[in-house]
Amino acid sequence: MNVEEAVDKATMFLVKSGYPTYRLLSVKLDKTKNEWVVKFDVGAIMDVYATVTIDNATGSIVSYERA
Repeated sequence: MNVEEAVDKATMFLVKSGYPTYRLLSVKLDKTKNEWVVKFDVGAIMDVYATVTIDNATGSIVSYERA
């Protein structure tokens, strides 16, 4: 999986989860866990952060966290 695929997967997850607006903040590959960590600002007015973690080998969503 490359960066574009990880971002596409994460944004599709956000849209399906009901977030109409989002702004990409960062994308990192955690090589120790072999996972992509994609961070977004999903707040329409205030800053609300969401992190989507994707398994690099399978492309499945491993976790989602909102702060």
